[in-house]
Amino acid sequence: MNTDLYSFKLEDFECIAVSDGTHTYAPPTFPPPSIFLFANAPKERLEQVLREHKLQPEQWREWTSPYICLVVKTSKYCVLVDTGAGGLASSTGKLLQNLQAAGIAPEDIDTVILTHGHPDHIGGNTDDKGRPAFPHARYVMWKDEWEFWTSGQAEAKLDEHGREVLLGFARRNLPPIQSQLELVDHETEIVPGIRALAAPGHTLGQMALAISSRGKVTLYL
Repeated sequence: MNTDLYSFKLEDFECIAVSDGTHTYAPPTFPPPSIFLFANAPKERLEQVLREHKLQPEQWREWTSPYICLVVKTSKYCVLVDTGAGGLASSTGKLLQNLQAAGIAPEDIDTVILTHGHPDHIGGNTDDKGRPAFPHARYVMWKDEWEFWTSGQAEAKLDEHGREVLLGFARRNLPPIQSQLELVDHETEIVPGIRALAAPGHTLGQMALAISSRGKVTLYL
């Protein structure tokens, strides 16, 4: 069984969750997981729940996050949602090889939807020569999100922690796709059955998706 791929059906749509790899979050680069992941949780209740799951908060020093992208095949379109982290770490950048294992070439992707501009969602936009990794695709992003990363807002507003990594990925992976880019500024259908939903908060212009086929709907959050 290939654990880098998970296929499921949404009525007429074929969906494949595709791994780009994993990344481990640990001090000193990141706070301990109980602080990093549950910043707003009441301390006593959080410690109780963690211990119920056999986690000791004071000993839980790191966690490993999977980086997952989604392919949706409709009757007409082959859509990729997010492009993973690319070269963020030696454990990432597996998207293209895992797509190939699923029988999907970069040229088969006709639509790339970027939910937001963080490195683990745009890192695979371009190849190692700085060219769009999906040469036949239109890339779709929320207008406010694109402008945040490309108009100087990010430089002015980002916290110092992680700032250079975030900016570096944006500068490397966003300008090369501009000629293939379509910006959306309201909730709209990107392709039949895949609708953009405004979901700001994590970033200024984060996009969620409602994916629907024959009355069944799944949310990509």
